[in-house]
Amino acid sequence: MDLHPDMMSICFNAHDEHFQPDPDYPANEIYATHPRQELIEFCTAANDRKVKVEVESFHTGAYYNMRYVTERGLLPKPIWTTLFLGWPGGTWTPPTPQGLVFMVENLPYPVNWNVSVMDPATHWQILSLAITMGGHVRVGWEDNPYLGNRAYAKRCHELVDKIVRIAGELGRQVAGPDEARAIIFGKRAA
Repeated sequence: MDLHPDMMSICFNAHDEHFQPDPDYPANEIYATHPRQELIEFCTAANDRKVKVEVESFHTGAYYNMRYVTERGLLPKPIWTTLFLGWPGGTWTPPTPQGLVFMVENLPYPVNWNVSVMDPATHWQILSLAITMGGHVRVGWEDNPYLGNRAYAKRCHELVDKIVRIAGELGRQVAGPDEARAIIFGKRAA
């Protein structure tokens, strides 16, 4: 945190990922628990250094912890959360329209949310739905490296270009850097 980042991601639920984008290589396995006391310590440290917390929500159990930490005054508004759909492992949430609607409808109160979909078959459809629902989206090689039909993006900007086009066609313009900071931080970041 001494590098003064704008934002820090904290997983607000148990974390169990089985990440294996290439079957020729062994999977990266992540197993971690994040007790509420740890979340309090991380959020306190972030607040002390004026770093925005991104609440990582792999399933709705994260919302319980979001509420718990918020009630202690440690998640300043606007709260920012990423909803993870289709990420393999024990914290998997289905990458379906119903999965996204369930996650959004069960948010404990109004928060700014964005979605990450790690499922080539449904990635672009779910991101499109998120845009029409008023949410924000996350794209890049970490989330899903495919442009469609299993065509691998040679450059990350190809994924960004595609979602910018989709958002425009759906009537939502993509925020520029200053606008994005205003959305995430509630005001222009210092």
